[in-house]
Amino acid sequence: MKTSLKKLLAKGGLSETFLKLADLTGEPVAVVDLNGGLLWGKPSPLDAPRAPVTVGEEVMGWVVGNKGAQVLAEALGKMVEPQVASRALAAETLDTYRELSLLYNLGESLATSLEWEELIDKILANLTKIVDCDASSLMLLQPGNLGLMAAAGRGQDAQEKLLLKPGEGIAGSVFASGRPEVVNDALKDPRYVKGPAPIRHLICIPLRQAGSNMGVLNLSRTGDAPFTSRDLKLASALGFQASLALANSKHYTDLRRNLTGTIDSLVAAIEKLDQNQEGHSRRVANHALAIGKGMKLPGSVLVRLKLAAVLHDIGKIGLPENLPSHYQRMIIERHTRAGAEILKPIAHMKDVIEGVMFHHENYDGTGLPFRLKGDKIPVMARVIAVADAYDRYTKGNQQGKRLRPVQALDRLKHDSGTRFDPHVVAVFLDICGDLEVEETPSQSSAADIFGPVVR
Repeated sequence: MKTSLKKLLAKGGLSETFLKLADLTGEPVAVVDLNGGLLWGKPSPLDAPRAPVTVGEEVMGWVVGNKGAQVLAEALGKMVEPQVASRALAAETLDTYRELSLLYNLGESLATSLEWEELIDKILANLTKIVDCDASSLMLLQPGNLGLMAAAGRGQDAQEKLLLKPGEGIAGSVFASGRPEVVNDALKDPRYVKGPAPIRHLICIPLRQAGSNMGVLNLSRTGDAPFTSRDLKLASALGFQASLALANSKHYTDLRRNLTGTIDSLVAAIEKLDQNQEGHSRRVANHALAIGKGMKLPGSVLVRLKLAAVLHDIGKIGLPENLPSHYQRMIIERHTRAGAEILKPIAHMKDVIEGVMFHHENYDGTGLPFRLKGDKIPVMARVIAVADAYDRYTKGNQQGKRLRPVQALDRLKHDSGTRFDPHVVAVFLDICGDLEVEETPSQSSAADIFGPVVR
């Protein structure tokens, strides 16, 4: 970091001290900057003696005007040296603070990212904010220990398709040893394996999970500037955070896979109770999600809404089959309560219970099971009520009666403000043209429920 001699001369009485030294020479003297601009004293002839003011190896300016210029320049250099050192320390402290802030913010960001692809993208996107590099890639161990391959990359490494065995190449060597490395002039390293993208300097950081290596984080430069030990420390700190986040994401994926299987079984059991409603749960989930997006609900709410919609009828599992239609109110009240009880012990379902419990409440307070009114009904339940009704109108009830889509929309409009939330109905009417109307039943799959909901 360049330090201004002009600012140093203006601070702390330095110019007064230098004036007294210059007076001892008995001849005019001046101080100029590197461009010849006058900083102190009077202009001197171009051929006047001059000497550089240096601190360490940095030339900060010149003393000109008399034969004592060399001595005065050395004295001025000694005088400003403590201030230069102080400013350098302050700058280094500020850089460290900025780097720590970036690492802290990155840690928070990674901690909230559970989706694998999103997480990897965040790791690489933030990498260049912390360590200056031309390209980066995240290599992961392939199933069956087949080797390391880039899961994602930025810069030239975005096209990296190199497959390395553990111990092969610089990245493979770092993976096998578990120790991070800076390799400047990588082309001269005997371990270097040529890939599609040329590199000159390289940092490799091992990624570990539960004591086992899972991959390598690579940073590369193509220019003359080598990586430093400071770069390695920063990259290692990021690698540690990335390892934790990737391990959490994998754990989340495993849990989600187990939950997906459970949900598929539950949905299949629900739809066996009413053959006319095959595919009903998935369609309601899709309609509810479309409404939620139209209402601009937050992404976290959309995820819960979609899951609550696919499970909204889960309480029917415990009801007797083929109940007469005059038991309709009993069916509604019992299956909403039963659904909430089924989901209550499942930790991941706590945030979706209100959508299951209250989706038969009416906006005017005449619904079941608690006769909630207006905004007292949770927004998820108000959305599911409209999505559920539309699908039943258009796909038929237990008696097989169907309405054409335009008739179903008219019925929703008729019941807006009484049975349904007017705002939810209005949004549905606005977006219903974008919905896919399926004429053939389709099998519901929980894999769709956990897909991206915000596009």
